[in-house]
Amino acid sequence: MFGLELLKKGVIWRVGNGKQIKIWRHAWLPKPHSLRPGKSKRPCRLKWVHQLIDEETRSWKEDLLRRFFHQFGVEEIMKLKIPGQEREDMTAWYYEKTGMFTVRSAYHLGVKMKELEEGQTSCSANPDGARPAWKKLWKLPVPHKVCIFAWKLIHGGLATKYNKHKRKIVQDGVCDLCGSFVESEHHAVVSCDHAASLREAMRKIWELPSEANLTFSGPEWLLLLIDREKPEVAARLLLILWRAWFVRNELTHGGRWIPMERSISFLSSYWDTLVNIKLGGPDDLNGKAPVQRSLPPTVRQAPAKCSWKAPEIGWIKINVDGAFSEASGEAGIGVIIRNHLGQVILSAWKYIDGGGSAEKVEALACREGLTLAADWSPSPAIVESDCAAVIKYLTSPESQRSPSTFIIQEALEEAGKLPAVKFRHESRVQNGVAHELAHMAKRLRHSAVWRERVPDCVEQLYAQDVNSSII
Repeated sequence: MFGLELLKKGVIWRVGNGKQIKIWRHAWLPKPHSLRPGKSKRPCRLKWVHQLIDEETRSWKEDLLRRFFHQFGVEEIMKLKIPGQEREDMTAWYYEKTGMFTVRSAYHLGVKMKELEEGQTSCSANPDGARPAWKKLWKLPVPHKVCIFAWKLIHGGLATKYNKHKRKIVQDGVCDLCGSFVESEHHAVVSCDHAASLREAMRKIWELPSEANLTFSGPEWLLLLIDREKPEVAARLLLILWRAWFVRNELTHGGRWIPMERSISFLSSYWDTLVNIKLGGPDDLNGKAPVQRSLPPTVRQAPAKCSWKAPEIGWIKINVDGAFSEASGEAGIGVIIRNHLGQVILSAWKYIDGGGSAEKVEALACREGLTLAADWSPSPAIVESDCAAVIKYLTSPESQRSPSTFIIQEALEEAGKLPAVKFRHESRVQNGVAHELAHMAKRLRHSAVWRERVPDCVEQLYAQDVNSSII
């Protein structure tokens, strides 16, 4: 795959007003395996993305989404933030964080596509190595029922739509969750959108095999993978595949969709329970085999001393931060604005339901800080954040087409209302008050603004900041 065809695989639309993006033909959803929506749940006459947007509230028409899109697609679309003001759609390169095309990322994409094509046509059956691999499977530190599930998966014994279609139980073998591909065993637990997203989220918590090793290379792809990986890594992967199959069954048979955050929470606590059983030494409980703790005990460190630095005379400093939960999508923003004496001009926290990503929340925090400064203290300002990527986008907006690009544009428009603005990246130690405000907003699910003071919960941090700036 070369040239134009490769480029088409990596180009994605950023949704502004949605008037240039075709719902079913264009790539506009940042999903792991496909940037296009799956097939519609029912016949749909809608053609353009702007038809899914409420122009008055600048938000998605959730009733339309749930009518025509599968549940996973609805969740992914709702993560996309609609700009507060109408802006033209733009294209970006999906495989770079900045959204700008690079030869390096295109090369990696080409290699990955080639591996996928070769993997789907090769066979990895290895009779000589099968017996030790099977022994390893049955000795993995997971409940026996998970091992049985893996055995069925390897032997093609799961009740997928493909298997049901072969037996003429159902009319077609297309996956009910994504509506895009035939539901084989591999698709159901690995390549379907919901399964890939669950794995991507758990990868941030657990060590897992690389995505390149999860391609379908023959009927025994999973058995060979278990044989290659460390027992603990293989065990965690089986738990994720098992959970993906459970989520699929709940929707297919019970009509109940299990949110991603619940699966993440379940898997994390389930593994911790297995670890605790091993450490506590009781007999096997509910089929839970012994496991060993992989992570070293957490060592609590004393908090570092704050070292906020006062701005020059006549300038104000806007410290902002964002807090985001990958599991729930909830987020919080913290803002504190101070003068050269360290005196508080304004402090605020703001709760956000559905932040989308940590980077988007950090960008929203910068925009919120600039908006508050323009409204209450229109002076030359220094904006400080501990998110280096967002600061880079703000200082060089022409060099990015990131998922936060429209938020960055709005932040710069707010900055234009101030006499002068400088953007700086600072460590979290120098951003302690804003950091705590952001987490309090998320924790309390509350928004508030304080003039010339900070809330009681951060008074001590604020006092440390002022003292350190004077010293």
